Amino acid sequence: MPPGNIFYKKKVISMKILKTTILFVSALLVLQGLLLFPGSGNRKAYAASISVPDIMITEITPDTRTLNTTSGTPDAFEFIELYNSTNVAINLKNYEVIYQWDSNQETHQINADMIIQPKATLVVWISSVASANLADFNRNFGVSLSPSQIFRYIDDGMSNTQNRTLFIANPNHTILSSAGYTATDVHENKGIMYAFPLDGGSVMRKISNNTNASPGVVEEQQVPPLLPPLMITEITPNSLKVDGTSGTPDAFEYIELYNTTDFPILLQNHKIVYQKENSQESWPISANKTIAAKSTMVIWIHEVNGTATLSDFNQNYGTTLTSSQVYMIYDDGLANESARTISIANSSGMAISTASYVPADVHENKGIVYRFPNDGSNIMRKTNNSSLGTPGSLVNGQLPVVQHVPTGLQSSPGTNQVTLSWTPITGAGITSYLIYVNGVYHSSVPSNQHIASVSGLEDDMTYAFQVSSVDSSEQESLKSDIVTCAPKLESITQESYVPPQTGSFPEYGRWFNEATPAGYIPGLAQNFVPQGIGYVSSENWYLISAYRQDGKPSMLSVVNASTGQMVKAMSIYFSDGRPYPGHAGGVTVSTSNVWISSDGYLYRIPLQEIINASDGSHIHIQDKFATGTRSSFATYNNGVLWSGEFHSGTEYPTNASHTLTATDGTVQSAWMTGFILDPQTDRIPSGKLVDENTPVTPDYILSTIDNIQGAAIVSDQRIVLTRVNGGRYTDSTIYSYTDFLSNPPDTHVTVNSSSVPVWFLDSNTQTAVLNAPPLAEGITTSGHSLGIVFESGTSRFKADGKYPTDNIWRVETVPKLLITEITPDSLKADGTSGTPDAFEFIELYNTTDSPINLKGYNVIYQTDSSQWNWEITSNKTIPAKGTFVIWVHQPSVSATLDDFNQNYGTALTASQVYQYNDNGMSNSFERTISIADANGNPISTASYLPSDINENDGIRYLYPLDGSIKLRKSASNTLGTPGSVSSEQVPAW
Repeated sequence: MPPGNIFYKKKVISMKILKTTILFVSALLVLQGLLLFPGSGNRKAYAASISVPDIMITEITPDTRTLNTTSGTPDAFEFIELYNSTNVAINLKNYEVIYQWDSNQETHQINADMIIQPKATLVVWISSVASANLADFNRNFGVSLSPSQIFRYIDDGMSNTQNRTLFIANPNHTILSSAGYTATDVHENKGIMYAFPLDGGSVMRKISNNTNASPGVVEEQQVPPLLPPLMITEITPNSLKVDGTSGTPDAFEYIELYNTTDFPILLQNHKIVYQKENSQESWPISANKTIAAKSTMVIWIHEVNGTATLSDFNQNYGTTLTSSQVYMIYDDGLANESARTISIANSSGMAISTASYVPADVHENKGIVYRFPNDGSNIMRKTNNSSLGTPGSLVNGQLPVVQHVPTGLQSSPGTNQVTLSWTPITGAGITSYLIYVNGVYHSSVPSNQHIASVSGLEDDMTYAFQVSSVDSSEQESLKSDIVTCAPKLESITQESYVPPQTGSFPEYGRWFNEATPAGYIPGLAQNFVPQGIGYVSSENWYLISAYRQDGKPSMLSVVNASTGQMVKAMSIYFSDGRPYPGHAGGVTVSTSNVWISSDGYLYRIPLQEIINASDGSHIHIQDKFATGTRSSFATYNNGVLWSGEFHSGTEYPTNASHTLTATDGTVQSAWMTGFILDPQTDRIPSGKLVDENTPVTPDYILSTIDNIQGAAIVSDQRIVLTRVNGGRYTDSTIYSYTDFLSNPPDTHVTVNSSSVPVWFLDSNTQTAVLNAPPLAEGITTSGHSLGIVFESGTSRFKADGKYPTDNIWRVETVPKLLITEITPDSLKADGTSGTPDAFEFIELYNTTDSPINLKGYNVIYQTDSSQWNWEITSNKTIPAKGTFVIWVHQPSVSATLDDFNQNYGTALTASQVYQYNDNGMSNSFERTISIADANGNPISTASYLPSDINENDGIRYLYPLDGSIKLRKSASNTLGTPGSVSSEQVPAW
């Protein structure tokens, strides 16, 4: 059979090798001891009478690094670790690994001869990357497994985000052991560790979930204590004389043995081996002496010519030992002033257990006390106990304690704390319970308390909790099963956080005309720092990304774009349960995914997960790809996902290759890289993705100016960028650029050996500029408007910034009021041609979703050298998505609204018309007409030439496409149509 013994569940792609490691123990020594007494056929370890499965699942690692040992998917090295708890080798051929979810399961048979040695491990490698080999596996975990230590089968791998249970069954389909995990247990390249059952069952106990994976290696607490059948538990090399006085010769030296098994052991033909510096002595046990199960035998080193009796011995130590409990070896005694090693050995001289001492350990009539080995060896561990010798009885701590483990541990999250509860232990002399957090002692509570609050925890971080008990002998039990819990996320609020601004800000005149508050930014009061904003059209939601400066998880909040009210807020995590504390510089929404930009990557979260998420829950990054930029912001439009970068001198540098000379001669050092997504998966096409850390070759590149914080593409026509020009005291700028993809590229650059087209966003393509308050960040399109968030309202900047704001701002991508028609020349009042014109008019259109009261607004009539302001002085309302007519009525003309309607064939009412008395508009000269707000800030502007004018015909205008307020002239020479517009004149949304 080829190395690795590979079983393929699906079709063979290439061979991979499973790994497993054998934990070295002194199994042979133990086995030799077991052969010396009746019942040696029992294969279980002698561990305080604990019954455990023959094959135990001791570790599961469902999430690992990739083949290149980088973070992400596919997981190349998932595994299950098995442990043989018996004293004989087991061939696992035809054993079954069962993977269960919900009511379904998959069974994978070990179809090769795989020998798992006694007290050793075998690793089952669940391989999803066919090209990986055993060397890759070893390198990932820093181990050196051989092919005989690992079995590999090909499969898609274990779930990282759902609860799962695994079983190991024998060829008769009998379940030997099982282990379960939850999504919160899963961490990349971290093992979920399990310990032996305490109840005699088959369900393994989860004891940790965030330690480095260690395939092939088990820790002491995972497996039953492996005890030698005979242990040396006490040595007293120096005692009083036979008359009870101090000095020599020592009359009562002894070695105490303890039988750890459930069976009596015949000591006849065993030996006490006394090791000196350069020699050793063997003292055989020749009598028919039996040491009872879980009992002691005292080996009395009796002076050769001594007269001490067993009664004297008992009197010296205050004991009542009988002759059946004592065996005498006649010798000169144990050294008091030299180091010595003593073993109990079988008839062949094989040591069963060994204990050593040095002169400093020796005190007259004091015993040197030893504890059980905890490393699988037969070497006894010396304690600090130096009290009067206790031949025939053990003291606390000499044997492993496995009883009185707390059960029923449950957790309940609170703000910055978790409350634990467990089933109280009664009748066992328990004095206290110890609380452990992530495996580290935290606190204790008295035995009459079985509820404890663990406070001071980081909110929204997952912790592992365990409880142990301490009895009246100060012996601590094993820790309980692990439970995981995350304290509640601090409630995210949406509230006014910045005091109202006072003073005059004329530089923001146009801003206030075109921008309106659209709801408070969530999380400012909780010290979140807003960065990006995206829009979910199906839900009419703004998505706002924000980070925290304390390293806690970043956040995505949801705000209803119509009402401005927060819907919910979620913490961002990776799929393996790790928090995402990144900058979250941008957020954008494609067809079925949400993308977070930071640190050179775009991170993907399924849109449906965000839609389904509840307030205060976690959302999970599923994967990422490298963009080739700093990934400071992101946007999406028409199947193309864009990642842009912030460049600012040497403080925020970009790749040197990004520095290009633009068409206007300026040097630009920042890129936006565009990626055409697969329309079927809404992700980077599989053929373009090498791995998540290799930058994907873009399909398009835009070269941008410095200090850009956000981008939005408006209706395939133009791109809008937000730019910061300094800090909290310096205004931001909103730039609009012409449609770029419809024009030939300005140049090409080579990326990953491919030629990529480049367009420059520079002064030659810039169409509009809008001055805005400081620290503008992300920007997104939402219908016919832009949503913009600012960082100025954070706790860091709000106190002394020039104009801090805690609002999302909505900026119309077209002016809120359009001039859609002008008729400078009309018929006379009697319906005949000539002058004076009786029915000149200007038509307005409201592009917003709300009615606008026009009182105080002005029509500005601009000539070559002067202008006239025609104020609307009465309450006149133009409905949402509706029109309003300004009738320029000459004072000398006697005409009514009925006459006006008759002239144009309309049926306008008085609420739809405002009559302004003036001498009328010029028919012979170029003129510019604007509609302005009450402060005189122009909203939109339309111009006409004498050649545009025909009597009674309207000059029609289309909405601007370049981000400016200037209307595009469409047509004339057709009868005026006051009160109605065509579809081409106004935005479709």
